[in-house]
Amino acid sequence: MDKKILRNKMLSLRNQLSVKECAKRSEQITYHLLNTDSYQRAEYLLIYMHYQKEVMTGQIITHALNAGKHVFVPRVSGKDMEFYEIHSFEDCECGFHGILEPSKTCVSLPEVFCNMLSSPSRKNTLMILPGLAFDAAGHRLGYGGGYYDRYFSQTGIECAKTAVAYSFQVIEQVPHEQHDILIDDVITD
Repeated sequence: MDKKILRNKMLSLRNQLSVKECAKRSEQITYHLLNTDSYQRAEYLLIYMHYQKEVMTGQIITHALNAGKHVFVPRVSGKDMEFYEIHSFEDCECGFHGILEPSKTCVSLPEVFCNMLSSPSRKNTLMILPGLAFDAAGHRLGYGGGYYDRYFSQTGIECAKTAVAYSFQVIEQVPHEQHDILIDDVITD
């Protein structure tokens, strides 16, 4: 199936969910994620701020902050994005497409890592990715902007990559290209 057709199909399915259903499913996904080894051992969490009917990430972020993890969320600038550390939701403001982003006073991931004696490793860094469709081979269909693919190719960051998704978003095979990043696992309801 063509990426554009699959994107439209998945967006349509997701948009059919009520806000109440999104919240209920997101709560189940959050519970499953918080009980994974990759989340529990992570000292550094790179996570998206949910938009519209994506899996809601607010509870995950709150839990991580309360657990003393370093939490980083993305800010978009043109065709690129960078992650910035937040200490509460008050560190965020309305940004790209109306999505909450870290304010300009927040410190970027590279700046935080430069100030540390030892660099975070794949073992203690977890990224939670959004997307529209996923498969068992680790392929991910995003929204078509290429932000995450560019981010990984530009930064070379090593981290565990987990997607959170509604169960209907996991399909048999996602169309993919050579440069597409692979995810390590998908947590669903």
